[in-house]
Amino acid sequence: MTRHDPFGRSALPAGFSREDRVRLLREVADALIDGRVPDRAAALFVGGALDAWLHGGGGLGALERDYLRVTPPRGSHRTAAVVAQADERAGGAAERRFDPKLTDQGEEPAA
Repeated sequence: MTRHDPFGRSALPAGFSREDRVRLLREVADALIDGRVPDRAAALFVGGALDAWLHGGGGLGALERDYLRVTPPRGSHRTAAVVAQADERAGGAAERRFDPKLTDQGEEPAA
């Protein structure tokens, strides 16, 4: 059994928009940062895309364009980052900021 389709794309339920795919990426990133397992759909999407990309090759642009399919339409300035930021402003995801006081193990900052 393959984890992705014969064309090297990650499998998604029908009707998933580009914005939905960006939300799945955000879910995986948040879960990994928090030290938890991501939602099953998000894990399958991102894991399948990474697996297909690692087997199929290509640069990071190929990962974004061909496997994750989150590049904006031609002429659009609505990048994945813009979509994620709009979602955060709308309350769809917790905003994350880098805190240099945190250690690599995710411990609380030292006083």
